[in-house]
Amino acid sequence: MRFPNAYKGVSKLFLAEILSLIASIVGVIAGVLALGVVAMEEVDPSAVTDGVIAVGAGSAIIALVAGIVMIIAFVLTLVGLVQAKKDDDGFKLALIFALICIVLSIVSSILTSVNPYVSGWMSFVVTIFELCVFEYVVIGIMSLSNQLGDQGMVSFGAKVRMLISILYIILLIIRLFGNINVAFAGVVSIIGAILELVVYIGYLIYLAKAKKMLANG
Repeated sequence: MRFPNAYKGVSKLFLAEILSLIASIVGVIAGVLALGVVAMEEVDPSAVTDGVIAVGAGSAIIALVAGIVMIIAFVLTLVGLVQAKKDDDGFKLALIFALICIVLSIVSSILTSVNPYVSGWMSFVVTIFELCVFEYVVIGIMSLSNQLGDQGMVSFGAKVRMLISILYIILLIIRLFGNINVAFAGVVSIIGAILELVVYIGYLIYLAKAKKMLANG
């Protein structure tokens, strides 16, 4: 094995993306339930029953679980990038952008109750840095693939980068619309989660292939 650090790091990134995928699915479910409760209240506020309240509480609990799983995924991502960067500088840049994402996400969360407008725009910026993390992880893997002579992984990596870039551009446009028109924030959140789900799946497939390549390299 020529790149043991990258193998260990990519393995953790792979696990982190599985957790992120689970968190995204759970988050979509929570969002759908929350929108359902809001819709029922708007149609007939007097018809709010114990069942509706229970659904709303369930949505909040599900969202909390998704948040905890996502935090665990963040920690695994950081540890994985710290290990992988020893074998390629692409992972080092991904680590820097990941740290920026975490700092901005924390500030955005703090500002949510103080200034939702600023918080929304900070979340928009976080999305841009998330794209950078994905991009540089793929670039790092492509670099290692090239050194191992696996041109198939280099070619596949280029396709994954293109997919992630296109989906994130769409995601940025949607979130920009959501920031401008707050009335559609809930719907935008669900659409964004679905797009991120597609990104996670494509990225996850590439990480799985990279993990196998590094194990045999």
